Amino acid sequence: MQADTYRLIAGWCRAVGHILLPEAWEPQQGSPGESTAADGSATPERPVRFHPTVPAGNLVVETFGVSGTHGRDLQASLSAGSAPRAYQGVFAALDRLEIEADVAAELRNRVQEFPRRILAGKQHLAGPALFDAAWNAVANDGRLVEQAAQFTDAIAELLLEACQVSTFTPSSAGEFPSGWICDGEGNAAAGTWIKRVVRPGLRTAKNKLVWPAVVEME
Repeated sequence: MQADTYRLIAGWCRAVGHILLPEAWEPQQGSPGESTAADGSATPERPVRFHPTVPAGNLVVETFGVSGTHGRDLQASLSAGSAPRAYQGVFAALDRLEIEADVAAELRNRVQEFPRRILAGKQHLAGPALFDAAWNAVANDGRLVEQAAQFTDAIAELLLEACQVSTFTPSSAGEFPSGWICDGEGNAAAGTWIKRVVRPGLRTAKNKLVWPAVVEME
């Protein structure tokens, strides 16, 4: 949009008691698809998406809005910054999973909400929760061994990149400190040998426990 044209339209809107939205946008900022600093237009209900060029927290304007009696809604989202490289791989792996539609929808919603959690600085909570939900959905379905591995590997890659959290898989009962291995009920695993790892654990880059590994002992 040419700067002069924009100013004319904005002036016409003001003349009839309307305001072109977003108010903070200036012609020199470029086309509507580029960003502007978030203002009152950045409501909590707006979608939050990763964007390759728009800084985190800025509006990504798709269609200008007009406030007033004869106005129209601003079509825009909030940028969460550049997407982690592994993010789209999670969607691709999820699409290959042959699971119940409602379970797939819940997982997809968690993945889609991940940019909002990143923007809010809550990836340290959202990442492990997504990891746990993914494993709960696929861990005990013998039909999904290969598909499940691809999906959980994609989730693990996303967590490593976005949250600096990595998985660990115990091979023996005494390999990790107390509390790092538990049974399916969340109790300390009792036994001598690990029969099966139901779900790997999560730990930070500084080797702090995030989520214990779940195992079956014998």
